[in-house]
Amino acid sequence: MSLSYGREGDGEPLLLVHGLGEDRRMWGPLIGRLSRTRDVIAVDLPGYGASAVPPPGTPGGASPLADASEKLLDELGISAAHVVGHSMGGWVALELARRGRALTVTAISPAGFYTNAGARNLVISVRLARVVARILASSSRVLLRSAVVRSLVFAQTMARPWRPPAEEAAGLLRTFAGASRLPIDLEAIARQRFAGADGISVPVLIAWGRRDWLLWPSQARRAQKLLPGAQLVYLPRCGHLPVWDDTELTLEILVAGSQVPQAVIGGCYKG
Repeated sequence: MSLSYGREGDGEPLLLVHGLGEDRRMWGPLIGRLSRTRDVIAVDLPGYGASAVPPPGTPGGASPLADASEKLLDELGISAAHVVGHSMGGWVALELARRGRALTVTAISPAGFYTNAGARNLVISVRLARVVARILASSSRVLLRSAVVRSLVFAQTMARPWRPPAEEAAGLLRTFAGASRLPIDLEAIARQRFAGADGISVPVLIAWGRRDWLLWPSQARRAQKLLPGAQLVYLPRCGHLPVWDDTELTLEILVAGSQVPQAVIGGCYKG
């Protein structure tokens, strides 16, 4: 099954992998500037965005999604790419690194490093947000013109939820409401935990929003323990979606990759 993707720019390949309930449009504020120095490939994972829904019975979780992403790299003739992943996509990025398909990894609030309590928080939060999204989806273009409504709707995932423009916010909501594979992948990633760090030999950067209420910042320390060679930075005044909370800081992190200079860390909190 081929995946839908967008490709832009020249340079070393950079694969962008979205998270649960998202699609490649979540990277919209960054792609144009990243493509100045990279061959940027933003993918829609199976069952998200414009990619086809996998056949019934297809398992969810990071490993099957990494299988699909690896197949895309094969189709594009790319042996290894810089990989940036958000949330569930961060777990997929690490899995690609374990398989030798990543040059570097930047994982933004990657899933898979929670305790049982953290997993329960994830499941409850996403299910409730999904109910709200489905109720509001048909009228989202009108409702989300209000910064107050945007703040209420995205309070769980953004520290500054009024920031996304109304049209982009409506798109995020509708994508979340319509993501057919979300329940299957949510169940899988909540049940599983990250493993396989011994196979990762490439540079890894973990970036975590200090105000992430979906995947708690305490999970960042657990990720660093399981990935002892990784660099960890905390993003101040950012929630689970720093792409929208602080686009400029997120761009700096992605451009810097796994070697974040002190000038950038000055805007963050080093782990």
